[in-house]
Amino acid sequence: VMAGGFLQANQFVNTKILNTLIEEFNNCKDLKLLELYAGCGNFTIPLSKLFKHVVAVEGSHVSVQALEENLYRNNIINVMAIKNDVKEEVIKNFNLKRTYDVVLIDPPRIGAKEIVTYLPHLGVNTIVYLSCNPSTLARDLQILINSGFSLEKVIPFDMFPQTFHIEALAILKR
Repeated sequence: VMAGGFLQANQFVNTKILNTLIEEFNNCKDLKLLELYAGCGNFTIPLSKLFKHVVAVEGSHVSVQALEENLYRNNIINVMAIKNDVKEEVIKNFNLKRTYDVVLIDPPRIGAKEIVTYLPHLGVNTIVYLSCNPSTLARDLQILINSGFSLEKVIPFDMFPQTFHIEALAILKR
């Protein structure tokens, strides 16, 4: 990871999260994934093998550079990496009436309140939300549930053992 980039700190738990995502998305060969807050491609690279097309959006120039390098080194051609403010990109997709089958969102601690209201309008049937903040996760899940999604499951991951910090993976469907 380049300076200024982000990667999950606990690689053992990161692998568990990734394996859970792979298990969840094992039948998505014909589907389009919109990944928000994609970082340097931690999830993008392995998930690209499971989807027909992936649009990976990240606001950090450094992270997008690393993502593009990772795509090149892994000879992955079905991913479009977009460097843009995530909210701006979601609104742009909404205005252009672009649709996706699945959204994977891994926002910073402040959550994604300004973004989740747009997601139901992108044709999405599945939203996978990875959060490091239970408070903002609960707030954002309530918005999605009020928009017609059902919370299928929430899987906790103990990212920093013996602390109160957890990652939670929420899966919503409609």
